[in-house]
Amino acid sequence: MTRSPSPRSGHRRAPVRRRLALWAFVAAGALAPLVAAPAPAAAQPADSVELHMTPTRSVVRRAEVLNFAVRADNRTAQAFLRSDASGGVALAVSLPRGLVYREGGGRADTVSGATVALVDPDTANGTTLFLFRDADGERQGLNLGVDQAVVFRFQVVASSALPERTVIKPRVWLVNAQGERLTLDQEAEVRVEPEAELDEGLVLGRVFCDADGDGVFGGSEVGVGGVRVVADTGWVTDSDPAGALHFRKLAPGMHLFKLDAATLPPGSTPSG
Repeated sequence: MTRSPSPRSGHRRAPVRRRLALWAFVAAGALAPLVAAPAPAAAQPADSVELHMTPTRSVVRRAEVLNFAVRADNRTAQAFLRSDASGGVALAVSLPRGLVYREGGGRADTVSGATVALVDPDTANGTTLFLFRDADGERQGLNLGVDQAVVFRFQVVASSALPERTVIKPRVWLVNAQGERLTLDQEAEVRVEPEAELDEGLVLGRVFCDADGDGVFGGSEVGVGGVRVVADTGWVTDSDPAGALHFRKLAPGMHLFKLDAATLPPGSTPSG
């Protein structure tokens, strides 16, 4: 059997004289997933602090955790240190509605190669979050010397507020300890997909000899195998020896199914 995309009600299509009928039952519904391409990075001057944002995956489903890594490379002649006026660097994050920062998931790889924890940002005020090094519960900038790099890592949860089959674009930029911008925005594209088991639809059907002409399978009526059925999505399947068939992953809505008359038993005509 071949499978196809979604849900709604089964479309009954008749087959035959002795008569064949096609009976379909829809068990649930949804849409096939799409995958988004990575977002192009914004152009940055050669002597700037370069920022690169990478998600671990380009697709996410509701309730899943998504990880991001953001690398900052200092190509300027200026160091940003906790001991100078800049106070070091931190990461500003703007999350689309429906993405929720996961507390306790922030880490940073420092210029010395050590991995340190980040303070959980204040998520109550606005949509911009600031990620600082955790210095015994206090916010502290990270050192970023000339020709050095730091990597920020954080996690977000895809909440039920995320609309499915859309592309979301979290944004980040580097700031100093006073919150002053040091880089252009960088963003990543992530595609929100429906949950396969919960959202995709299944259509069950049967081609049978409609002895009483009522279009409903029952009594002593028997299924007819080897009959080809085509869905309006372009998917094709053949009935099994008992006349049963199915389509999977059908989008919500009404669907049409057509019998290939050339595959019906000789002398058969559609009923209905």
